[in-house]
Formats: sequence, C-alpha cells, structure tokens
Amino acid sequence: MKLLALTFVTTLFILGGPSRAEVRTFTSSAGTTLKGELVSVVGDTVTIKKEDGTPLTLKLAAFSRVDQAWLQTQTTAAPAGASDPAKATKDAPFVNSLGMKFVPVPGTNVLFCTTLAPAQVYHQFNFEVNKVQLPGPNAENFDFEKKRAPSLFPISEINYDKAKAFCDWLSQKEGHAYRMPTDREWSIAIGIGSQESPSSTPEELDRKIKNLFPWGSSWPPPAGFANYCDETYLDFCKRNKYTAGDTIKGYTDGEIACSPMTAYPPNKIGLHDMSGNLLQWCEGWYDKGQTRRFLRGSMWGQSSKADLLASARYPLDPGMNTKKDLASAIRVVLELPKP
Repeated sequence: MKLLALTFVTTLFILGGPSRAEVRTFTSSAGTTLKGELVSVVGDTVTIKKEDGTPLTLKLAAFSRVDQAWLQTQTTAAPAGASDPAKATKDAPFVNSLGMKFVPVPGTNVLFCTTLAPAQVYHQFNFEVNKVQLPGPNAENFDFEKKRAPSLFPISEINYDKAKAFCDWLSQKEGHAYRMPTDREWSIAIGIGSQESPSSTPEELDRKIKNLFPWGSSWPPPAGFANYCDETYLDFCKRNKYTAGDTIKGYTDGEIACSPMTAYPPNKIGLHDMSGNLLQWCEGWYDKGQTRRFLRGSMWGQSSKADLLASARYPLDPGMNTKKDLASAIRVVLELPKP
C-alpha cells in the first residue's frame, strides 16, 4: 500500500476559487517552483506574470498534476452547461449550484458526476448537517485534507452511511434526486454492462469477467492511465528508505497517493477516476442476504490484476469506520424523471 502522506506546494484557496491577483507558487512537472500571478488559461496555454512583471507562457503539461487540476478550473472560456438535467450532454454537462458536473450514461436513466465528490462540497455538508467547523482539528479527514486543496481533491475515507447522508443532503439542498449509483449503473458506466446479467447480485458478478480491465485486456496499464500503485511509489520508497509493498512493474502514473479529481483523462463518456485513485460506494447490497454494502473501482494502493478488473467489487459492513484503513469515496448520480 502507498503511504498516505503528501505535501503539495500549491497554496491559497478560497471557496469558489482563488483570486487571479494573488501571487501563487507554481510547481513544474519536474519539481521546480515559480512564483507569479495567473493571467490566463486558454486551451492548453497558460500565461503567468512573474514577480519581476514579465509575462511567461507555458503549456499546461509543464505544471505538476496538482497545479494542472487547479489551472483547468481557471480556464478563460468554459463551455456552457445545461440548465436542465434532461438536456445534459458530455460536452454540455448539467452543473448544480455547488459546481458539480453531471453527464448522461447511455443505457441508464441517471447522470453521473464527472468526478468523485469534492472534499470542499463534503465539508460544506459536514458543516451544515453535523455543525463541524472547517477547517479545524475536529474536521472530517482534517489530518489529510489540511495538506491538500479541498476544491481539487475528492473526499476520502468515508463509510456507506456517511456517503448516503451526503447524497440525501444534496437532494434536499438542490431539489433533485441524488444518490450513489447502483451496481448495474456502475457497470454500464465502466463499459461492461452488456457482459453482465442484470438479475445477478454483485456477489455473483464479482471478478467474473477475467482479464478485462478499464483500459482493455493488456498488462500493465498504459502509462499514466490512472492512479495505481506504480513505479513512482517504488522510487519514493527507495529515496526515503521505506519498505515498499507490491507495485505494478513497468507502470508509471506520476502519483504517490491520492490525486486531484481531474489529474487523469476521463473515460469515453466523460468520467474521471472510474478506475484508480479511490474506491467508490454503490447503492444497494452485495449479497442476496442483504448483509453487506460494497464498493467499485480501484485505488492508488492497488497493483494486482484481480483488484484492477473492471468487474471487481469490494464488500463491507455498512457501518464500518473506514477512516483509517480504506480509501473510499463517493460517486454521485442524479436520477432523471422516468420517461
């Protein structure tokens, strides 16, 4: 397993996004830093005003993954979103009042959020419902989240009950029916719906489609496909004299642990992190006896073929406290009116 310890150089976040007039410390993909003010982000071209007042134009790929994720939120011209969920498309997603984007998944009657639930939105729920003042030492995931920008990273280490409560809060706040995806919806979104029986339980389908991964049937994954336990983590352990667990030999994704929500390319229907980074809860039960809840996807600490299968499921007790030992997150879907 990868270590749950990260330090990022990017700083200064305000709810709704930082001011462009602020001086920021930018980090390059090579690890060097530069202080300056963001002038514009147009396509994949970024312009920064350095401290001496001179402009500097760079490609988005020249920045670290964390800075790339933030810069993508600062684009000068973003495509307009759909105001009606039923009219959402991949290119014009429905955007709710909290900035969460939703796109249709053909073959279902729901919209999937394009990212895992943002930590910033979960913190708002935690404050409004549980009266947890943020930031602070009693905040959900405070030890980890305080080192990260909550507008860029997904909330993690969340159990099923908290995930459901978050979706219920969203529904009440937004006036739409939000929930977690069913097992069937999740399979369709990852691209294996046609190969699974709609009447089977997740337990019956668990890892039954052999040698089929979210990227295809080859091994290892294509370089930079998603956030798994890779050679980057192995190098990190060697430099710091840590004992490394199993990693994917020959695979590099550039991250040590949890990554920003849009650090890796989306799948063909526009969804980020359907594989890698963090596991995600599904609605419903794992087994016929309805004794266990379950998660789908995979996470940054996994490296085995069995865990990275598109058909993998992970059963857990519904009230299990996942804070210390499970990289679990929330994938939100929005129910559309029945046709």
